[in-house]
Amino acid sequence: MAIILGIDGIGAMSKFTGADHFRNSFVRRIVENSGSVSQEKLYLRGPKETTGNIEDAIDTGYRFVRSRFRAAQSNSPVLLTGYSRGAAGVIILAGRLKQRNISVNAMLLFDAVGRFAESETISISKNVKNVMHVRRRADSGSLQNLRSVGTRASSDTNYEEKFFRCTHGAIGGVPWAPQKGEALSDLIDESPLGASVSERGEPTKITFQQDAKASRDVWNHVQSFRGKHNYF
Repeated sequence: MAIILGIDGIGAMSKFTGADHFRNSFVRRIVENSGSVSQEKLYLRGPKETTGNIEDAIDTGYRFVRSRFRAAQSNSPVLLTGYSRGAAGVIILAGRLKQRNISVNAMLLFDAVGRFAESETISISKNVKNVMHVRRRADSGSLQNLRSVGTRASSDTNYEEKFFRCTHGAIGGVPWAPQKGEALSDLIDESPLGASVSERGEPTKITFQQDAKASRDVWNHVQSFRGKHNYF
């Protein structure tokens, strides 16, 4: 039976930070709908605020994987998944597992990003055998201030990535939805809720309708990786 750990992000930034917004996130669906028994899988929320610290989730996840791996006498494959800063978190977690000689059979990343000084150095450790990283395209205009991480792996890792033209939220299964006064054909504005005119940046290049479709495409794309590496 596989050991499955997932760390989520903070969603489509500051307009949506409630836990309910993550009820259908890809990471949550992957963990909760897996065939592993409840004792072998753990879903964790990432930072509750944009300035929050991911370390608590990393530490909790690390302890969980180590304890379950020992209980299984090293016979259970370790599967990790994460979104946004949660994806950066599982990359860091995998590096800590390497120090304990624990291999990670597969890692499924949804637009891994970092908000820390060492972000540019976060790469995938040698103990990770297989990686699928789905990322937003730069020409989507979504959250361009976020630094992508986990885009490098050693020759020991089978690394593949796929780009989608959508927002950061859509990649994680939390696409933007139009609010009162907005239409499906409108471009998505990722400015913080309540931001003044001077605080607002340029809208993305993505409409609400395009975002929803791209999010479905992301989900469909990762199914073969899920099946191949026994996330089901």
